[in-house]
Amino acid sequence: MTDRKDYWKEYNAARAEKRREYERERYRKLRAGDLKPPAPAGICAVCGQPLPAGKRAGARYCSRSCLQKAKRARNPDHERQLRREAYVRGDKAKHSARMKIYMREYRARQKAGKMVDKSGT
Repeated sequence: MTDRKDYWKEYNAARAEKRREYERERYRKLRAGDLKPPAPAGICAVCGQPLPAGKRAGARYCSRSCLQKAKRARNPDHERQLRREAYVRGDKAKHSARMKIYMREYRARQKAGKMVDKSGT
């Protein structure tokens, strides 16, 4: 029984240290200007509108569309996900026209060197 307690004590201490390290690094980046400061409480981080009543205390976005915009801004290379969504919905014509545009933009970003090839090739 004591082995298990010791394990969890060490595990929690390691997690706490990682969290402190993360917070120190985040604070350093924030001070250096590498990170945007968080939006004030009660204001949407994407559109700047006040959060509607009924949102939880730590909410950052006013709606699902703002959440999706933030997610896409963090990960601009989401063509595979878009292709999957269009295929599941059955929008074959929309899918192919949309994918041509996205693939053109994707290749342009690749040529500009703004992307890192994650495939390992």
